[in-house]
Amino acid sequence: MDHERKRTITIIAPCYNEAAVLPIFWNLLWPIVDDLDKKNQVKVLFVNNGSTDNSLEVLSSLRQLDSRVNFITLSRNFGYQGALDAGVRNSNSDLYCVIDADGEDPPELIREFLVAIDNGSDIAYGVRQSRQEPSYRSALRKIFYRVVSLVSDDPFRLDTGEFSMFTNELKQAALSENNSFPFLRASLSRVGFKSTGVPHDRRMRLGGQSSLNAIGMVNFAVGGLLSSSTFPLRLALYLLPIHIFVMAGLGLMSLLTGSTSPLIFALYIANVLMMVQFAFVSVYLARTYKNGLLRPSSFVVDRLSSKE
Repeated sequence: MDHERKRTITIIAPCYNEAAVLPIFWNLLWPIVDDLDKKNQVKVLFVNNGSTDNSLEVLSSLRQLDSRVNFITLSRNFGYQGALDAGVRNSNSDLYCVIDADGEDPPELIREFLVAIDNGSDIAYGVRQSRQEPSYRSALRKIFYRVVSLVSDDPFRLDTGEFSMFTNELKQAALSENNSFPFLRASLSRVGFKSTGVPHDRRMRLGGQSSLNAIGMVNFAVGGLLSSSTFPLRLALYLLPIHIFVMAGLGLMSLLTGSTSPLIFALYIANVLMMVQFAFVSVYLARTYKNGLLRPSSFVVDRLSSKE
């Protein structure tokens, strides 16, 4: 690294309708920024994900208080992963740190991330030990992480989100793929590199309500699974021996009993399996088509930031 200049760090924080939370979040973040800025050149890039409240005005006021605050505004809400992808692609630094602007990620952990990077890691990421939410929801999250890890085509880190710090080399490797449905945690894990997990407890939101409802959580889970694994496409092959065995058994039962009911049931099972497999093929084909169009995953309409 060039010793004549400071190492650059960009902290990327996506936000959607977080006007009430942003000042509180900045008050928690700026001491960390001040501390890191003594030996590094630090800037914070907020990604305004098409907010419909006055988040943009709040970001502008924060910029007036501290020139290290930068922001980009997307043309609409492209989803959490789309906002992250836009933030990472629209910044150039030696190191990047991704953190949620709602305060659930503890900003002080960024110091530990940097220590891990200085000790040779290419990425340091938060490992969620607990979070302030109903126990059933935490259980569902753990099940989701373990299912994705089990069927993922590539390594997948358990109990992690996007809260992390990583090098520019890892960024370039992770974003070399063109994906209309970005899933940053899977991309960062897929490319490998040396990593360090830092345990932490996730906190309550600083205020307001999360825009991710139950349906949104299901869509996020399905999208993450499809982005990480081709297992659903291979599932029919894995079930083929069982399918053949069951069909043969029902056919034999029909011959022995002289009843057509087993055959009708066999046809029903075969039809259900074919429809499920057809649905998976259709979804993956649609994703392949959209990826082939090479469309950007988001569009920036307003910018107060520098990519230098």
